[in-house]
Amino acid sequence: MSETPPPSGYDPPCARDGCNGLSSTFSPLESVTRSSAECYLQILPFLQHLLCPNPIPYSQLWSIYKKAAASYWVVDYVDPRPDVYDYRRSLNIIEKDIIVYLIALLASTKGVHSTSIARYFTGGPELMETKYFFGIQMAMENTHLDCCSRFLWAFVKDSDEREQVFDVLSELPYVQNRTAWTKRWIDDTQSPYHVRLVAFACSQVLPYCGTFAILLWMEDRELLPSLARCNRLMAGDAGTLIRYVRELLPLLKKQPCQHIAEDAIVDAAEIEKRFLTLSLPISYIGLEEKDIALYIEHTADRLLECLGYQKKYKSPNPFPFAQFEPLQSNCDFFALQSPSQLGDTDRVGPPPTKSVLRPPSHQPRDEDLWDDCPATNIQKA
Repeated sequence: MSETPPPSGYDPPCARDGCNGLSSTFSPLESVTRSSAECYLQILPFLQHLLCPNPIPYSQLWSIYKKAAASYWVVDYVDPRPDVYDYRRSLNIIEKDIIVYLIALLASTKGVHSTSIARYFTGGPELMETKYFFGIQMAMENTHLDCCSRFLWAFVKDSDEREQVFDVLSELPYVQNRTAWTKRWIDDTQSPYHVRLVAFACSQVLPYCGTFAILLWMEDRELLPSLARCNRLMAGDAGTLIRYVRELLPLLKKQPCQHIAEDAIVDAAEIEKRFLTLSLPISYIGLEEKDIALYIEHTADRLLECLGYQKKYKSPNPFPFAQFEPLQSNCDFFALQSPSQLGDTDRVGPPPTKSVLRPPSHQPRDEDLWDDCPATNIQKA
C-alpha cells in the first residue's frame, strides 16, 4: 500500500533548515537519511504514542494525576505575618531553633526530591499517565521548596544566620546518613525501577513525618497558623504521591519483595528516630523522645501496609493530635481524623481561625507579605 504524501504546501522545519531529516530532537526515529515526506509521516504516530493523552489506558492513574493537578497551590497567597508574630513573641529560643532547623532541612529535602524526579522517574516506564503525574509532582516539590525557603527567610532575616543554619546541618551525622541512604536506594541506577519507586515513596514520608507531627503540635497550640496550613498542604501532596505509587506498582512486571521494601523503609525510619531523639531537644517543646520514636515507627508501619506489605514495628500512634484515618483505597496517606472521630479525651488542633491563604482575586505583593514583617506592625488574629 502506497504511503499518503503530506498536505500540499507543507514545508517541514527540517527542510527549511537545509537538512533531509528530522532535527536531533527526533533522533530516536533515526530519520536523518529519510526524505522530508517520510519524516512527516513518521512524526504523527510517534507523537500520538508519547504525547497525546487520549485514549486513557489507565484511568485510575489518570484520575490521581487530575486530582494532583487540581490541588496545585502556590506560595504567593500565603500570609506569613501571623507566623512571624508567633515566632518573635510566643516561641522560646529553643522552639525557634527547632522550627528553623526543621524548615531548612525540609527545604533541602524538597530540592533533592525535585532533582530525583527529573533524573530517575520521568523517564521510567513508558506510561503517559506516569509522565504527566511526575511532571506535576516536580512542580509541587518546587512549590514546597519555595514555601520552606520563604518561611526561613521570614523568620531569619540575617543572611549570615541563615548560612550558619545550613552549615550546622551539613555537619550533622544525620545528613550524612540521609545522603548515604539516598545514594543506596534512589541514586543507584543499577537498582530496578520498582525498587527505586518504593524508596522514593519512602523518602516522601519518613524524613517528613517528624516535621509533620511537630508542626501539628504547634497547630494544636494555636501557633504558626500559616505554616500549619502549608504543612497540611504539603502532606496532602505527599499522600497523593503515595496513592499513585500504590496504584502503579501492580502494573509493573515486578514488585519489591517484603525483605527489600522493609529494609529500605526500616533503615529510613531508624535514621529519623536517631535524629529526632538525639539531635533535637524536642522535650523542650512539650513532646517526649519516646513518643516521637513510636510515631515514626507507626508511620513506617502505615507506609508498609499502604504499599501492600506486612507491618514491622506494630507500634501505636502516641499523639492524639495526629491520629490518621484508616487506610482505604481513596484515602490520602497523611489524612487525619476529624474531632468527631476521636474520643472525648482526644483533641485535634483546630484549623487556623484566620484566613492565611489570600483569595486568588487579590494579587499579593511579596514586599508586603515576605520582605517586610516587623513585629511592631503585625496584628495577631
